Amino acid sequence: MYHTMLEYYLNLYDSGRREYAFQAETPAAYEEWKRGLRARLWEIAGVDRCLPCPPEHALLGVETIDGLTAETHTLQTEPGVVMPFYLLRPEAAKRGGHPVLIVLHGHGGGREVLGYQSRFIREALEDMIGG
Repeated sequence: MYHTMLEYYLNLYDSGRREYAFQAETPAAYEEWKRGLRARLWEIAGVDRCLPCPPEHALLGVETIDGLTAETHTLQTEPGVVMPFYLLRPEAAKRGGHPVLIVLHGHGGGREVLGYQSRFIREALEDMIGG
């Protein structure tokens, strides 16, 4: 027998109040809804508590792995907080007109993302170009 909580969570979702459900019928109402939703998203994500800082971007290197060109970057997101990420594209792609994928570091501080995620990354890029 397979046990799941899906039905429970679907019922919970359906019974919930949606404070920012879209119901605007005019451009002005749309703008008001958008402002309120954006402010609430920033609040629940903690963005409104982030400390401003210069971005301090660095390109650390470029490598090719299994037909993917990967640029390793870092970006300061708050004072003293550096976020590593990869900018990925198919190796055969030339400048402009091709998909890119930005992969944040996740767990492990950004090490070996390409090794264990290369299949997922390749499939995502191929889906974007219809491959």
